[in-house]
Amino acid sequence: MNHTRTLKLRIKDKHAKTLLAMAREVNLVWNYCNETSHRAIRERHQWLSGFDLQKLTNGLSKCDGVQIGSPTVQQVCEDYAKVRKQFKRSRLNWRVSSRSNPKYSLGWIPFKARALQYKNAQIQFAGFRFGLWDSYGLSQYALRAGSFSEDARGRWYLNICVQVQSKLCIGTAAVGIDLGLKAAATTSEGQVLIGRQYRTWSRSWASLSVLARGHVFAPSMPGSGTGAKMRNTSSQPPWLSAAPPFSLAM
Repeated sequence: MNHTRTLKLRIKDKHAKTLLAMAREVNLVWNYCNETSHRAIRERHQWLSGFDLQKLTNGLSKCDGVQIGSPTVQQVCEDYAKVRKQFKRSRLNWRVSSRSNPKYSLGWIPFKARALQYKNAQIQFAGFRFGLWDSYGLSQYALRAGSFSEDARGRWYLNICVQVQSKLCIGTAAVGIDLGLKAAATTSEGQVLIGRQYRTWSRSWASLSVLARGHVFAPSMPGSGTGAKMRNTSSQPPWLSAAPPFSLAM
């Protein structure tokens, strides 16, 4: 059985300048989708989907000076539509590219699976080759969609999804638990765990709760029949008072 796992590998620092330029282009696409989608909702009451935004941004990767390819532009449009739907908002926050701005958005470059290739211990993306510290051995995995991300120290990382085979864990020492009715649990070593007997204590707790609320009974007076109720007005609980205990009239 296979499952998806996300691997995080650090990109070498010499590629930070190129990745920053790509991140600014990603922010440009995000802000364009944000403004276009908000205007469509405000003017025509139309919620644009990720496919609609992809058609509006078609051909951007062919413009002069644009380094990101069409797979990245399409992925940005899909992610924007997904996040906007998730938070149910007509407009999301802008992505800021200026490092001097206190609201600077850390670099983020998403991509589809077809946009990335691993060859000769390097990542080939958008016509560039990026060196990285491959601690997982990417050559043995089938690479899927992912992203490049920047941390607060200016370091870049590759976040890539891969398919790995699940390995069954064969334990050498284990303790089995057999749930029973008379005991809470019985371990495989024969130790019986007795449950907490709340039922046997419930009647005692009921008596204490009545005393805590101050409902005590006065002693039976001669000729008065049963005892009369008397409210305890002292701030001290009745069982801590120095007065002799009363006989409870049932």
